Amino acid sequence: MSTFASQQLPPPRSPPPLSSIILQSILSAPKPEVLVTLINAHHSGQIHLHDSTLSSLRKKIAERFPLMSARYDHVTLRAALGEAYFDRLLTLQTSRETEVRKFRSKTRSGSELPPNLTGWESVDVSNGGNLPYRALIQGSVYPKGVKVDRRESYLCDDEFFEVFKMGKGEFYKLDKYVRTRIKKEKKLW
Repeated sequence: MSTFASQQLPPPRSPPPLSSIILQSILSAPKPEVLVTLINAHHSGQIHLHDSTLSSLRKKIAERFPLMSARYDHVTLRAALGEAYFDRLLTLQTSRETEVRKFRSKTRSGSELPPNLTGWESVDVSNGGNLPYRALIQGSVYPKGVKVDRRESYLCDDEFFEVFKMGKGEFYKLDKYVRTRIKKEKKLW
């Protein structure tokens, strides 16, 4: 009969260092000023951050850069993040804003659409009309009556086979999650 004293207990584990607990809590929900303070402390040598922690901080900074650039002046951010990293983030933010502006200008009511987005709105799809693949991919302006979740059904048989490498019958026999995954890959979801 075994007794409690004779049972082998695993050795006690030491708790994680307080610094790693603090860093994990900071990384899970950081405020922009905390991130900048951490990077500044690392650059000045006050604390040493492990490379993985530093890359996590840089990722969080990149995600929150638009908020940070609105909150802090660029001189402070440039000094905190370093010249090259700040310039890279600023370029990325500018290109994203330009892309969003372009998209909004195309979809604003009353604005003219560029020629590559027009021309298909007159096609009648209610009686089995077909549309080319380029008119059905994400971001296109669809004709009235197109069911967005069934865009692949408006492709003609030849183009359907060219895009999906299978016939419509085979495609619709697949499980729904498989069809959805394939449609996402082909930008039809």
